[in-house]
Amino acid sequence: MILENMVCITINEEKRKAASEEFEKYKMGVNFVDGVDGSEIETNEHGLIGGYIALSETLIDILKSAIENKLESITIFEDDVRFTENPMLAVENEEIADNVHALYLGARAFNATPKTKSDRIFVLLSGAVLLHGGIIKSALFQPWINELEKFEKPSDLCLVDAYSAKNKDGNPMYRACYFNPGIAYQEAGFSDNLKRECKKRWVD
Repeated sequence: MILENMVCITINEEKRKAASEEFEKYKMGVNFVDGVDGSEIETNEHGLIGGYIALSETLIDILKSAIENKLESITIFEDDVRFTENPMLAVENEEIADNVHALYLGARAFNATPKTKSDRIFVLLSGAVLLHGGIIKSALFQPWINELEKFEKPSDLCLVDAYSAKNKDGNPMYRACYFNPGIAYQEAGFSDNLKRECKKRWVD
């Protein structure tokens, strides 16, 4: 697994500049995507606020484009992502199974266990929150779109629902993993989605 087809969602010129400097530091060829501005979108009947609705709409467009272009994977960042080490090398240096469909570069995970005690890659058993940096394989593109288009939950929880799907025998259809310790985090500052100041958080 490698970081490829990298995109960064942004609606803020100042954050875009800061993110660009972070990507350039590690020679990452990231394409910026202008996100939908949720400032004038009202909270919907499910209680989903405008910022989350806007992010879901942006992700739907990104994922549909990835499907149209027959991409095998896509790496998605938000413009307040920061790294603790070179993410390109970190991902390339880890042995990551082919059947991993989502790889978080950091996570606040639930009921997760490492493959072995020495591994940095942990298997997610029931979920994680916040996706400011991660690799998504093509098998999850449409399942994630299907959850996003319900506009019932924030996009990170929609991804959890997508990869938590089970087949007719009750076995997981997908596998999601994360780095521990994380190699990416959310920079402290004003959240364009929540419209308030947020503390520095590890990317989940």
